[in-house]
Amino acid sequence: MLKITESSGNVFSDLGFENADELQAKSALARQISIVIKEKKLRQREAEEITGVNQGDISKIINGHCDRFSIDRLFSMLLKLGQDIEITVHPAQTGLGHINFMRA
Repeated sequence: MLKITESSGNVFSDLGFENADELQAKSALARQISIVIKEKKLRQREAEEITGVNQGDISKIINGHCDRFSIDRLFSMLLKLGQDIEITVHPAQTGLGHINFMRA
């Protein structure tokens, strides 16, 4: 029989990763980078010229392999791609806080 478990909202936490919040943040940032590159109709080489990140790494980020990139580096890429980043910190509604990303 198939057992279904409700997600916590963070797949990395559900899978037992110690750094689940960081991995979720990196994944969300990588997704935003991928969306921006697609919306701007950039080739990976063009994204390389704009961001200063080599084409191989651009490909890894687009394909969701972002664990070796720092959050700072992913932020820097978004800024160079012409994106504003807004960070809001407020009290959690429950005991532990969480990270939430929204695209305007």
